[in-house]
Amino acid sequence: MEAIRGAMARKPMPAELRPVLEDFLWEHPDVRPAHLAFFDGVRTVPDAQWKRSREWDNVLGYYDPATKRIMLHEHARKTPQALKANFAVALGESLLGRYVEERRWRDLSGECRIYEIRLRPESERECFFSPRALRTYLKAAQMAPPSGGSRWYGRPVAKGTGFLPCGILFGLTFAWYLDAAFVPALDFEMQMLQWPASRLLPYQVRERAVHRELVRFFREEIFRNG
Repeated sequence: MEAIRGAMARKPMPAELRPVLEDFLWEHPDVRPAHLAFFDGVRTVPDAQWKRSREWDNVLGYYDPATKRIMLHEHARKTPQALKANFAVALGESLLGRYVEERRWRDLSGECRIYEIRLRPESERECFFSPRALRTYLKAAQMAPPSGGSRWYGRPVAKGTGFLPCGILFGLTFAWYLDAAFVPALDFEMQMLQWPASRLLPYQVRERAVHRELVRFFREEIFRNG
């Protein structure tokens, strides 16, 4: 906690948030000092200035790579639980840090399009991961790896459907791993891990394997308690 308080003391934030966030870090010792190295402060954002897209999620906290700040919607401060849950998601996103150079959608023929991200060159990335670990996570997030030396990763998405992009997926999984109550919707999906494969439908068995790999990655690579 001395190391954590020292790391947090150097980060500007509204004074009233500091004791709540320190309580959060005390309650969740899986968060290590190294996890606090990729954001430079916490900012509360009024609703009129909130620019986060609601297309993929309704989370009230995120990491802004441009400013290296954790942004919390003013409504996230209504209760300590809401503040801690949204901070946990944004803190998780900050571990990915500045790893993406460009994002885009590419239309294919028919009823499908591809969501793609282009990674920054290794020398320009600022994130918690080694290049190998980052590749492992993107695979677990079902982002198909590049070929021919490209830095583009992609995932096909049927038109009219949705998915969780790898950034918000990471933040949600980080928060869920700390406390399932932080992300009830993801906890609902993860409950299939408690079922034996023999009792699931074939497509659920595939989903279960994806979830198992994601949890394994967080257990071994992020929290180092596997």
